[in-house]
Amino acid sequence: MNILSYPSVGRYMGVTRDEVRGQYRIIVYGALNAYGLIGPEINGIAVLDEDERVVLLDRHAQQDTGYFGPSREQVKEFERLVNLPYEELTEFVESHPNYRYRR
Repeated sequence: MNILSYPSVGRYMGVTRDEVRGQYRIIVYGALNAYGLIGPEINGIAVLDEDERVVLLDRHAQQDTGYFGPSREQVKEFERLVNLPYEELTEFVESHPNYRYRR
């Protein structure tokens, strides 16, 4: 599996999982496009705010490389997140160490 053959969401490339829960869009991505420099070492799960159009957090459950697709742990964590009750998902996002958007 070459993640570059999968779709992109903004700067996040190789998106293999994509789910919208209310205002949250949760994706699993394999690389970050930094103005043309593709970095598969920057991968994981990102949570985007569809209402505000901002990145809330990324690099959650990061692995050494995302070039060959998501790890089992990333897929399992994605499934956990998309199945959390909405209030718990909000708490997870807002308490995450990589949370970067303060209202």
